[in-house]
Amino acid sequence: MKPPSQLKLHWYESVEAQRRKYITLIAGMEIMHWVIVREDTQNEGPERSRRACIEMMIYELHQIEVFEAVFESRGAANDKRDIDMLGYLRATKTITKPFRIDHVRGMDEPLLWLPDIVCGAISEDMAGNHTHLDRLRQHTEVLRNTSR
Repeated sequence: MKPPSQLKLHWYESVEAQRRKYITLIAGMEIMHWVIVREDTQNEGPERSRRACIEMMIYELHQIEVFEAVFESRGAANDKRDIDMLGYLRATKTITKPFRIDHVRGMDEPLLWLPDIVCGAISEDMAGNHTHLDRLRQHTEVLRNTSR
């Protein structure tokens, strides 16, 4: 699925013909996509936005009794931040049951490419190009997370 010149698939590095292929492939899968979109983030950095999205994602997964998530590794220091966020959620009793985060390199797990593709389609939709997300819309739920 990914171009041979890339170690892993990246939506933003893909040309339109590749993007259409990716969307066609994903649209044919019977899987639900939950996307958390962080809005109104002008005064916060990307790590704060990421933590807010992780908090909401883990909470939502916890509510439907999913207790494990696989994240794309961003290196030891950044992976530790994700684990620390999980510790915070436990300490504040946001989650009360065991939850596990595993980190895997993107080039080692092709399933991690799916969220990249779906998020690319969401980003384009937010910018006014609805073509790709329209094909995924029936299997996609966007959860809005606004800054506080």
